[in-house]
Amino acid sequence: MALDWNDNLWLLQTEQPSQHGAPPYVGNGRIGLRLGTLILGTDPDAPPLTSSKAERCIDGIPRYDHSFPLQTFTSYARDGLQLCLPSWANLKLVVNGHRLQPLGLTTSSTLPLRTWLDMRTGEAGLDGIWRLGDMPINVQLRLLIPRGEMQTGALWELTLEGLTKPAELEFGLIGSHALGEMDITYAHQHQDLVGSIRTKANGRAIEMGLRWQCDADGGITESFRLDEPGNAQVRIVATGPKVALRVLCSIRGGMESFRPTDVHADLDRLHAGTSDGSIRKENAEAWRAIWKDGLDVATLPLERHDQQLLLAQQFYLLASYDGSDYPVGPLGLAGNQWGGRMLWDSDLWHFQALNALWPTLARQVPKARMRMLPEARRRAKELNLAGAWFGVGCDENGIENAKPPYRNEIHVNAWIALAAYESAMRSDDLVWLNEVYPIISGIADAACTRATRDDEGVWHILKVLPPDESVVENPKNPGTCDDSITTNLAFAAALRAAIDAAKRLGRVAPPRWKEVADGLFILPPGPDGVIPEYRGYSGHEIKQADVILSFYPLGHDAPDDIVRANVDYYRDKIVSGPLMTEQVDACIRLQRNLGEREAVLRDLIKRYRRYVHGPFEVPYECIDNSNSIMLTACGGILGTLIYGWFGVSPARQDWSKAPRIAR
Repeated sequence: MALDWNDNLWLLQTEQPSQHGAPPYVGNGRIGLRLGTLILGTDPDAPPLTSSKAERCIDGIPRYDHSFPLQTFTSYARDGLQLCLPSWANLKLVVNGHRLQPLGLTTSSTLPLRTWLDMRTGEAGLDGIWRLGDMPINVQLRLLIPRGEMQTGALWELTLEGLTKPAELEFGLIGSHALGEMDITYAHQHQDLVGSIRTKANGRAIEMGLRWQCDADGGITESFRLDEPGNAQVRIVATGPKVALRVLCSIRGGMESFRPTDVHADLDRLHAGTSDGSIRKENAEAWRAIWKDGLDVATLPLERHDQQLLLAQQFYLLASYDGSDYPVGPLGLAGNQWGGRMLWDSDLWHFQALNALWPTLARQVPKARMRMLPEARRRAKELNLAGAWFGVGCDENGIENAKPPYRNEIHVNAWIALAAYESAMRSDDLVWLNEVYPIISGIADAACTRATRDDEGVWHILKVLPPDESVVENPKNPGTCDDSITTNLAFAAALRAAIDAAKRLGRVAPPRWKEVADGLFILPPGPDGVIPEYRGYSGHEIKQADVILSFYPLGHDAPDDIVRANVDYYRDKIVSGPLMTEQVDACIRLQRNLGEREAVLRDLIKRYRRYVHGPFEVPYECIDNSNSIMLTACGGILGTLIYGWFGVSPARQDWSKAPRIAR
C-alpha cells in the first residue's frame, strides 16, 4: 500500500519529560538547528554551548541525551571549519517564580506536554498543559526553518493561555561560545536586534537579525541587555491570561555576499509571511515537491515503526541539502564533529541515495567539489602530481585539514570523480558533464601520476590508507599499505568514467588513462576465496567496510561463492566501527540473493536500530559514540534499499524500480 500524505507515519512525537532520547534537528539545507529537549533550550542545568571548533560531545552529557542549548549552523557560515553561530532559539520562561524546564514538570494527565516533528513540513512543536499549582497553562511552541525562497530565515512562536500570574520571557542571540573564532557586536536598530559578526581567520562577514512581536491581554514591558560579550538579551514581562510571542530570525553572509539591508528585508518578509500564512504555505509546497520523489517506505514488508524509521532517515538527509554549492559534512547542519569538513561520506554515501531519488540535490556534492578545485590543483602540484588531488578532509576551500595519518586516504578522489560522472549520467546531461569534467579529468591525470609501473608493466598504487582506517589507528598495523583492493578498483572505475566522459564530450582521452585502468594490480582471492584487503594483509580485525566495497558499489565481477566468502569473512572481522559496513553487507546479499530476501531486510533493520536512539529515530555513527544525525548512515541505508532490495542499476538507468511517494 502506498504511503498516504495523511498517514501518521509522518509524525514523530513523544511526551515530556523525555530522558536519554536524542532530539531531532530541523533544517532547510541552508540553516540547521539541533533541538533541545523542550524544543527551545529550556534546560537551565545543561552545559554551555561549545566552541565552533568542538568536534565531540560536551563532557558530562548523558549519552544520547542532547538536551543542551541549541546550536545554529548554516551551510555558508564557514571559515576553515563549520561555524556554530549565535543561537537564536533559546527561551527562558518563568511564571510565578517557576521555570518551564524538562525535568520535574507537573503536567496534565489528559494533555501532557508533547514534543513533535512533522516530517511533511519540517515543522516542530510542543503542545500540552503545564500544571503550575492551581494554574493549568496551555503551552504551544512552533519552530520552523522554511524551505523555498525564504531559506535564510526562520521563526518560532509561543502561545500561553490560562495565566493568572505574569509571564517572564528571555531570549536573544547567544554567542559567547563562539568568541574564540569570531568578533560579535550587537545593536538595536529600529525594531530589530542585529548581530554583526566577523570571522577571525579570514575576516568573513556574517549578519544575524532578530525581530519579535509580543501580544498580551494585560500589556507588556520590554528591556534589553547588550553589554555581555557575545550575548544579547531581550526580556519581556507580559500580563494577562493569554500571551503570544513570535520571534523571527535571519542569517546572511559567510561564503555568500550580502547587502546591509538584506537581513532587514528578510525579517520584513518573514513578518508579512507569518501574518498572512504565505511562509508556511510556501514551505509546505516546497517540502511536498521534494517528498513526491522520496522512497515509498510503506511498500516494504516491515512493521510500521520500522517504516517510520526509514522515512525519518530520508527527512534528516533532506534537512541538510538544498542543491546549492556549499559543502556538507557527515553530520550535515546538525553538529560539528570533524569540524564540518567534507569527507568521502558525501561523495559516496550521501550521493548514492540522493542521486537515485533527488538528482538535483545530489549535484550539490560535485558543485561543492568544483569550489574546491583550485586548491585541489595547487595541492596536486605540491605533491608532484598532474591534474587535481583532493584531501580526505577538506574545508570549504578544499584545504586539507585532516590529521596527517589520514592524509594517505587517497581513495576519496575516486569517489569524488565517480560522483561527478554519475551525476551527469543520471540525466544524460552533457552540459553538466562538461561543467564537472575538470574534476573527472583532473583526478584521472593525478591518479596516473600517483600510480607506479613495475618491470612487468603492471601498475600499483603504493603507501595508501584504505577505507579500513584501522590500518593506521591500530599500532599493530602498518599505517599504510600497497595495492589496496578497493583503492585500486575505485581508481580503475574513475579512470574508465573519465574515458567515457571524454568520448561523450568529443574529447580525446590520454592513452595513459586506459593503460593504468586496465593495468592496475587487483589482488586475487586466496585458496579460501577471501580477497586480502591489501598486499600483505595479516588477517587483522578491521574497523569498517573495505574489501566488500569492491562488490558494492564498485560492482567487482566475482562468482557468488567468492562474494559470499568475503562478506562472511569480513563480517566476523569487524570490531566496533560505523554502521555503513552492515549496510554494504546487506546490499550485496540482496543483490546476489545470498540469503532469503525478507530475512536479510529484517536483519538489516535490526542491526541498524542498534545505532538509533530516542523517539525521533536519530542515527549515530557508532554504537558507542555521540556523533548523531549521521547522514552517512541515512544515505547508506537508503542506498541499500534502492540498489539492493529494489535492484536499481545505474548502468540500466532503471530508477523507476524504486517506488516513490507520489505515484
